[in-house]
Amino acid sequence: MNFRLALLAIKELGFKPIILNIIYRLGNISGFFRLITPPSSYSHPKNKGLFSTQETTNINQLLQATRPGTIIKRQIIETADEVCRGTVQLYGAIPTRLQFNQKHKSHWSCYESGKMEIGSADVKDIWEPARFSWVFILGQAYHLTHNEKYPAFFWEQVIFFLKANPPNVGPHWMNGQEIALRLIAFIFARQVFHDSLHSTTDKTSQLDTALVAHARRITATLIYARSQQNNHLLSEAAGLYSAGVLVKGNPDAPRWQRTGWVYFIQGLRDQIASDGSYIQQSINYHRLMLQLATWVKTLSNLEGSSILPEDVVDKLVSATHWLDQMMQSDSGHMPNMGSNDGANVMPLGGVDVMDYRPIIRLAKSIFVIPAGKRKGINPTPQQMIAMKDGEQSAFLKAAYFHGRPSQADQLHLDLWWNKWNVALDAGTFRYNHPTPWENSLARTAVHNTITVDDTDQMIRTGRFLWLRQANIHNLEMHRDRSGRLHSISAIQDGYRHLGVLHKRTVESKPADKPGWLIRDDLLPFGNVPPTPVHTIRLAWLLPDWEWELDDLQFHLITPNGTIKIMFTIRNPDNDAFNLEVHRAGTALTTSLKTNPTWGWYSRTYGVKEPALALHLVVKGSIPMQLTTHWRLPK
Repeated sequence: MNFRLALLAIKELGFKPIILNIIYRLGNISGFFRLITPPSSYSHPKNKGLFSTQETTNINQLLQATRPGTIIKRQIIETADEVCRGTVQLYGAIPTRLQFNQKHKSHWSCYESGKMEIGSADVKDIWEPARFSWVFILGQAYHLTHNEKYPAFFWEQVIFFLKANPPNVGPHWMNGQEIALRLIAFIFARQVFHDSLHSTTDKTSQLDTALVAHARRITATLIYARSQQNNHLLSEAAGLYSAGVLVKGNPDAPRWQRTGWVYFIQGLRDQIASDGSYIQQSINYHRLMLQLATWVKTLSNLEGSSILPEDVVDKLVSATHWLDQMMQSDSGHMPNMGSNDGANVMPLGGVDVMDYRPIIRLAKSIFVIPAGKRKGINPTPQQMIAMKDGEQSAFLKAAYFHGRPSQADQLHLDLWWNKWNVALDAGTFRYNHPTPWENSLARTAVHNTITVDDTDQMIRTGRFLWLRQANIHNLEMHRDRSGRLHSISAIQDGYRHLGVLHKRTVESKPADKPGWLIRDDLLPFGNVPPTPVHTIRLAWLLPDWEWELDDLQFHLITPNGTIKIMFTIRNPDNDAFNLEVHRAGTALTTSLKTNPTWGWYSRTYGVKEPALALHLVVKGSIPMQLTTHWRLPK
């Protein structure tokens, strides 16, 4: 990163998180973290501790609040049986044999620094099974059936994991967040299987020492989570607090409880905006935040714990309402906006990774405020603005960043019709993968928005870092007499360095006919010397259905009729325009070489499937207006 970008990073991210990140990196490079987290065994004297099983009200509260109906109950039991046969759904979608890596024998810092090869293109494929999130499914099945095969399988796997992965050795000890999520899963299992015949003293004692080892490892590098100011801090703070509340007899437990509580409360205050939106502008991470918050809230009911401050509860109520407003269908599906790494760390009340109903039900039952205060909850969530009108819905990304942007996708528009997601967000696919798949679906051109001169809205300076943030201006929302939101307009300034502003206006049911009218205005900005000709690319990502193209009209043939997508261009300098269709990295209507990431849809992490990327490409001067008319079947 050059000096100019370093100054920009300080301006946009703040001085403190950058310094904390530098200290973490120095600690790793210097060998300090290796010194304070030496390879050891679970039987080390410092890992002594006795888990408190006197209180299980938190688990009972969680299980009662998420008690499923008949269909979901059957799915939970079937999935638990599948787990007992040795198969888990990686990221909720990829059937994978459950096995824990045992060939890595070096200190975790060797893998973190890159001195030692992990042996996998994506370390998340190693980490994900070892989060033990599948234990929440086993625990629910045991609660519903009292079948001893579920605790038996858990104890078999956890004992194997502990033998294969001693403290601070191997990639499973690299990341504090992964360690914290595993610790929480272990605590859940320790409580829910407490009365099982398979929860012998020998096994529970081994797990108790593992809980202490996990908590000690989190404290060593908590500085990294603090530098991230996102879900990493919430996860690690929740893990520490959990160990501090429930592990007795270890002298460090009171410190874990205090530290975890302070950073968890601070994290919620900093990361949840007043309207309830989450700092990472991600539906998936919003769920993770609520799952951790419901867990900590139930622990706070135990003796000797703390009480959530009223202002934090208010924020969590707003965050629950925000997510509820994003739900599009009765199946619990949501827009695929923001980073989506398939995180479903506490799958209680359901097993479908795309179903957000369980966390909404759970959060509504856990976070309750007096009815009189509910008026303060913003009925129109910001960051992602929902317009719902009968069988059609739109979701516009218009974020006011109070943290790091996760994707360069300002003014992306998600469209739904008749329960179908007809204008898609591409998702994430992979963070760590060979080119071109290293978090490439975070880029502007794969989103339903405008790209100017084939550049991103922001400067990508790392796999997860965007600078020169694209800001939102002049956000306006208009309602009809019934109070229904029928139009939105906003300006984003991500192309201000090119002398261009992008204004998008979204109107529902133009001329009272089913559909959407989207106007994209490219406007001159500032004192930037004018460029005679800009290349403007308007992108729409569509399901992989049959289609027809006729000049500037595109027909998408859906299972419920044909959607007509019509374009008009106002004030171009000439007729230099083209309507392109790309699918799965291949251009279908042009001889030009396509981008291999165009025309893909990733519904959850590690999975991608073909989609249609419809691009209107216009070359001309600014100002310019492009109009997209989505005409939906009646």
